[in-house]
Amino acid sequence: LISLSSISTSCQHPDIVKNVLDVDKELKPDFVSRSIEVQGSNLITTFEAVSLRTLRTSTNAFLDNLKLVIQAIDTFDAPNYRPTDVPEIKEGSKERDRHGVESK
Repeated sequence: LISLSSISTSCQHPDIVKNVLDVDKELKPDFVSRSIEVQGSNLITTFEAVSLRTLRTSTNAFLDNLKLVIQAIDTFDAPNYRPTDVPEIKEGSKERDRHGVESK
């Protein structure tokens, strides 16, 4: 078994990142396993794999997803962020979802 641990300190919301990334399980759990834990503001990820190739593939996919999640948090958690695509619902109008589609 090969084990790799990484710590990300650039993450402002490690609990959110952990919850988002935990949803995606490994495609081949017999060959690679991953655990994610939060210690303070650090996200600690441990991989165990049967080969270097499996470890590399799994780690690369995980890091791509990690980057995407952190970018999304940075974008939508910005102090001046205000969603502009959410229509305002006026009194007496039909209810609409967040995309502006009328509810049935």
